[in-house]
Amino acid sequence: EADDGSETALVEMEAGPSRFETARLALGEDASRRVRLRLRCERPPVGTPVWARPLAVPARRPEACLVVLVSLDTLRADFVSGFGGEPGTTPELERLGDEGIRFQSAASEATWTLPSHYALLRSGVYGFHLERGRPLSLAELLAERGFHTLATTGGGFVGVYFYFDQGFDEFDERWNRVTDLSAQVESAVSEIRESAGIPTFLFFHTYAAHEKAPVEKSWTRDRRGYLRDYLPTPAEVAEIREFYGGLVRQMDRDLGPLFAALRDAAREREVLLVLTSDHGEAFLEHGGFRHGYNAKRQSLHDELTRVPLVVWGPGRIPGGRESSRPVMLSDIAPSLLDAVGLEAPDTMVGRSFWPLWSGAVDELAGPGAFSQTGAFGQTGAVSRTGAVSQTKGSWSLRERRHKLIATTERADGAVDEALELYDLVTDPTESNDLADDDPERAHEMLERLRERLDALGIPTGDRRTLPDCPLCEIKAAGLFLREAMGEEDSGPEAEALRDTLRARTRARLEALGYVE
Repeated sequence: EADDGSETALVEMEAGPSRFETARLALGEDASRRVRLRLRCERPPVGTPVWARPLAVPARRPEACLVVLVSLDTLRADFVSGFGGEPGTTPELERLGDEGIRFQSAASEATWTLPSHYALLRSGVYGFHLERGRPLSLAELLAERGFHTLATTGGGFVGVYFYFDQGFDEFDERWNRVTDLSAQVESAVSEIRESAGIPTFLFFHTYAAHEKAPVEKSWTRDRRGYLRDYLPTPAEVAEIREFYGGLVRQMDRDLGPLFAALRDAAREREVLLVLTSDHGEAFLEHGGFRHGYNAKRQSLHDELTRVPLVVWGPGRIPGGRESSRPVMLSDIAPSLLDAVGLEAPDTMVGRSFWPLWSGAVDELAGPGAFSQTGAFGQTGAVSRTGAVSQTKGSWSLRERRHKLIATTERADGAVDEALELYDLVTDPTESNDLADDDPERAHEMLERLRERLDALGIPTGDRRTLPDCPLCEIKAAGLFLREAMGEEDSGPEAEALRDTLRARTRARLEALGYVE
């Protein structure tokens, strides 16, 4: 009803027990009236009916843009065609990269899901903040601009429990099997079609490549593969590597309808797609297995930190290009904001690479700052080179040609940094440590790493050693699980809700192999 009492729309719904039903209705062109939501039941309801998430979206217009951010959890770059994988292995992703721009030196800020997605959606780099509302998320900033914000995720570490729903009008956690991707794609395609004429941001996340092992293999279910000190045999490593490759190929096939729907949408509206991953997967290349937790020292080598990054947008992103400039996940949110004409807040540590995405500047022009109005929006800037990654006790700096890994070592009361230096052009597998042969370059890169951390707001103290990362361990997330979700609320209903969410989140993390 409008505030003058006239009825604007009547929607009849058959509501079952403990079920929500969604209704959409047009409010008309007159936006000055207030609207009441009123429930009229033909018979008394059994429970308490409630309204949830009433949402007003702008009037439809043909030019309304669609922004899509896809995170393919645990997708290692060199298993993808165009990023080191064999041609034709992942044809859908290969075609997408051919039509857009590939960033060959993209690095994740961490080696596991939670802090990496914190970097992706909030452009933060130092662990993750255990506080709802801070800092602002990409979805919040786009919603303020008038975007309808949607998310579909695999839950777990990318779920409501860790505040990733912040800023989304609709946030759908998928608690089905890890590899059950086709239904999730079908739902996303439906949302894309229904959003025609409405500025829309869609975040799509899947764990389809995150299965621990072949389900029929009891050895991985019993010993959990990549947890603790488990070291598989070479035969087991070969088997799980092949299984992982099969998951990647199946995921590629399942994503086909999503990319087809985006191509259809691009005929009628502006579409901008960014596709990436949060981290890779290790198969004993440097002593670590799966996420690398079983190694004596958690790894920051490329099998875990280098991720595929494709930016695609017909008519907006010149296709058939590649960039070797190192970029980070935390650069993506500022770049998307820049693309739609928004300025990133100070809480975001990344830098916009929209001028490189749009082709407004040449990525070979050097490391200086660029400023250019992009086709999608306003001015963007590219102001630094080098990508930073972190794990417990270690930091890395990836530049165009060289990569430094610095690990703080404490022994007999002494504190020092062990340095590893690799030439990524002549030694892409990081097999030949050059730190002893070229100590001058290693220490120059160490100084640049410290400067980068200072620029990111990460204090380096007395500069003798790099800071620890207090929140990049899974153990910290476990503590958060016990403390989060409204502990200040009391009463049996609040406690029952917390118990349910804890149980669901824990079950999801167990299915992914994070906890026992």
